[in-house]
Amino acid sequence: MPGLLALTALAPLLIWFGEFKKLFWFGDDLYLLDQLAYMGFWDWTGRVFAENFVPLFKFFWGGFALTFNGSYLAMLWLLWLTHAANTALFARWLRQAGLSASSIILCSGVFALTPANLETLGWSVQWSAVLATNFLLLALWWFESHRDLASRWSWKLLIPLILFSAASACSFSRGVLTGGVIAAAFLLPLLAATRRREWLPRTVAALACLAPAVMVALIIMSESSGNHHHLAGTWMAITQFAAGYFLFNPAHAWVYQGDAGTVGWLLLAAFKLTVVIAGFACARGRMRPLLLLLLIYDLGNATLLGIGRHHTGMLAALSSRYQYSALLATLPFVACIVDSLLLRIASVKARRTITISTGLALLVWCFSGWPGELRVFCSWRGSELRELLAAPAVTDPSLRVPALDYMHVERAKALRR
Repeated sequence: MPGLLALTALAPLLIWFGEFKKLFWFGDDLYLLDQLAYMGFWDWTGRVFAENFVPLFKFFWGGFALTFNGSYLAMLWLLWLTHAANTALFARWLRQAGLSASSIILCSGVFALTPANLETLGWSVQWSAVLATNFLLLALWWFESHRDLASRWSWKLLIPLILFSAASACSFSRGVLTGGVIAAAFLLPLLAATRRREWLPRTVAALACLAPAVMVALIIMSESSGNHHHLAGTWMAITQFAAGYFLFNPAHAWVYQGDAGTVGWLLLAAFKLTVVIAGFACARGRMRPLLLLLLIYDLGNATLLGIGRHHTGMLAALSSRYQYSALLATLPFVACIVDSLLLRIASVKARRTITISTGLALLVWCFSGWPGELRVFCSWRGSELRELLAAPAVTDPSLRVPALDYMHVERAKALRR
């Protein structure tokens, strides 16, 4: 099943391949390429940029860009193949936790196919987030596969988790959350532990998994620019942005465009809180502690985004680029609710019919959203930019690359060559 879901995740790219081919290096893509050309590969790889210290991402992203001679289509394939792997890992992890095949297919299918992920899957620099998510899912899967070893010291369990934590933190600024989530996976059982001998190995293991994230966070705080250097007087804006991200994602992307109005915001917040509470109430077995880890992950994303992006305004918290992590954190709660509802239906045939009908409806709903989203997205991030760079040389110093005010269009043309 995970393999089939992974193949399904590639469907939007294959179906609308002609539209995706229009996309081109944009914004931070061009900024990274410019810095790469100026500094050289190895110096560039280890440098902090903005609030990011992501040497692993830069090593592979820059390496692929050079290997494939600047082919943006190759970078998109890299993005989508990683997304397919994430879909498979997501499904496998949920299966380990005991969810039914029906709820896993519905949950993973929406994660794989929703057009809400367009900016994440259509902008090569967002491979940073997708790659970090891959390491998070690998860590969660590995922990769940070997959780019987968590109460005692085990290199077999710990070494891969430390590596996944470090890799995630070195791939994406919010990848530091992977270490925190895995540390929580070790520590939460201590709240109910009756054997004190578990405290030491679990605490040491948690600190070991957290260490790479802390080190990367310290590098970011000391070496990078960003809002974390001037937080005084901004806590209200930080709280509003964080609350907006947590309460309104991912449902806002499915229901509204822009401002939802007072009633709309209240309904979205009530819906998210209801899903979280009902998901916990419906969860059985291993799913309840795993949902708690996802809630920690969701709140961690909200907090870091609040600190890093509060100056952009609350509506920016609902950007398409943030839906990937919001979906990952929220859909398992929905899956637990679906599981509980399906189990109330005595007839196996009826359950199968409802699952198939719901799956087909979700498939149509997801696919119907792609053409409109792609038409606008591929125009201003692809066709229009390609036309600008294909135009004759200009000397007007005010002619800049869209979304990159410092770069003259002739510099972008030089990078393209």
